[in-house]
Amino acid sequence: LKAIGRQIREEFRLQYIVPYCIFCFSDSVSKVKVEAIDCFIEVLKDVESIEIGHTDYYVFDTYIFPAFYKLLEDSDIVINIKLIEVLPHLITIGKTLITSVNMHKQKITMLTKDEALIQEPAQMDR
Repeated sequence: LKAIGRQIREEFRLQYIVPYCIFCFSDSVSKVKVEAIDCFIEVLKDVESIEIGHTDYYVFDTYIFPAFYKLLEDSDIVINIKLIEVLPHLITIGKTLITSVNMHKQKITMLTKDEALIQEPAQMDR
């Protein structure tokens, strides 16, 4: 999964690999959880920006972060150590996703303003 994840476009990683990893966070076997955490980090850690649609604006806030936060409740020390180990990467991934969302929102705002400017002179000609 990691190898496939590194070879597909970033938005597909977010849509297809990440949900599977997060699903595995609830597995009863700690090794599965650790592998899922590793896979999640591996497929997103080098992403510098990502095309995010308006339906994914809050993917980090409402989906990814809560899933990792829930792992803090795990009593297995292996899971706790893994979370400490990947925390810097998780912060970077969160920052990347939030920055990408903000850039997308700005782009949409600019397009909306441009469309309004284009329509305004056309309406004045009438």
